[in-house]
Amino acid sequence: MPAIEYNCLPTPAFYRLPDVLRITGLSRPTLYRRIAACRFPRPVHLGGRARGWAHAALQDWIADPESYRPPGFQAAFWPASPPCCRKRSR
Repeated sequence: MPAIEYNCLPTPAFYRLPDVLRITGLSRPTLYRRIAACRFPRPVHLGGRARGWAHAALQDWIADPESYRPPGFQAAFWPASPPCCRKRSR
């Protein structure tokens, strides 16, 4: 049986929660705490109840997890409530 070449497999555009937990090694509560603290990318709405993380956003976090900040994040907001952590009005 020939070996599978993983380099030729397509990269998914979005990763779902089980994949993100496996890739990052974070627990679910830790992941959501980091999202609330703007230390991890927020999931995007895929439709219905589905949410996922963009491949590029996940790669940005993997490149430097300790100093990750979402695009557009300004240090002037810290330690006050950053825009990504404010409650949304419905």
